[in-house]
Parts: sequence; structure tokens; C-alpha cells
Amino acid sequence: MTHHTLALSINAICTDIYARTAIHHTASSARPQMLTTAQRPALEQLIRDTFTTVALQLNTSPVATTGDIIALTLPVPDNISPAAIVSALSRHIALSILAEAYSSADPVFATRMQSFAETTLAAAQAAIAPAAITRLPRITPHPY
Repeated sequence: MTHHTLALSINAICTDIYARTAIHHTASSARPQMLTTAQRPALEQLIRDTFTTVALQLNTSPVATTGDIIALTLPVPDNISPAAIVSALSRHIALSILAEAYSSADPVFATRMQSFAETTLAAAQAAIAPAAITRLPRITPHPY
């Protein structure tokens, strides 16, 4: 187990959001409004807020962020790629924001995105869980 500082890119998360909203816009008969670069300032705030929540869920604290990068430190098992955890956390944030953004305009899509977000975070937590487990004291019964 090694502690890694995992750096997530706000630009990459925004790109994921733009791609998913574009695909949904073209595939949906309802054609809800797309999220685009016009909403970038709002998306950046939501990304930072969601990232803080993720850090709390993973029982860690965000590391100082600079510009486009938001980071946290987590124990990652040696057999798991830190890049895979970064990808899963980035995807979770993007999906969570889509769920929040479309909760009124397209509740079915929002519910689906929230479900995907929860599944993605659960997979990341399961991957890092073995590294986060500490050895607990053992209680040994003694005959009297």
C-alpha cells in the first residue's frame, strides 16, 4: 500500500460533462438544454463542491489546489493503478453534477446519472478499501 496524491483535472471533468450532455441532447427526444462552456464558471464551482464531498466520503481531505488541478491523498493498493482511481473519481464527479443539473429538466436521465455516479464511487471505494483497512486490536477470550 502506498499513499498517492491523486490529481484530478477540472478541464477533464468539464470535457466529460460536455460530452455526456451532448450525447444525451442528440439521443433524447426531449432535447434538454446542453451544458456548454457558457456554464463553465458554474460547473467549476460544482466540481469543487462535489470534490470536497467525495473527499469526505473517502475519509480524507483535499490537498491544496492550483488552477485546473484538484487533488487528494489516498492509500492505493500496489496492484491498483492510481490513474484508474483518478478516472473513477473524475467520472463520479461529472455524473453527480449531471444528476444535479438535470434533476428538474429530465428526472429520468438525472436518476440514471446518479445511479452511475454511486456505482462508480462504490467501485473506487472497493478498490482502495484493502489499503485503507488498518489492523484492529484482537480480543482474545480468556477462561476464568
